[in-house]
Amino acid sequence: MRCMEFRIDGQIDTAWSEWFEGVIFIDKVRSQTVLTCNISDSSALYGTITKLRDLGLDLVSVNPVEQDGP
Repeated sequence: MRCMEFRIDGQIDTAWSEWFEGVIFIDKVRSQTVLTCNISDSSALYGTITKLRDLGLDLVSVNPVEQDGP
């Protein structure tokens, strides 16, 4: 499992966090929303990207996040 950060243009409400299974944190930064999720494999990664597309959200970046601990 790998932790990934999805940076999205615009603000999304935290109520959407349930739709994104496994979301750890939603942080509204300036005019962007940052979703941090645990992604199990490439299929889950593309599934999350597809959900963002289906919501009509503009994906700015996808980056791995370093995790503390094991």
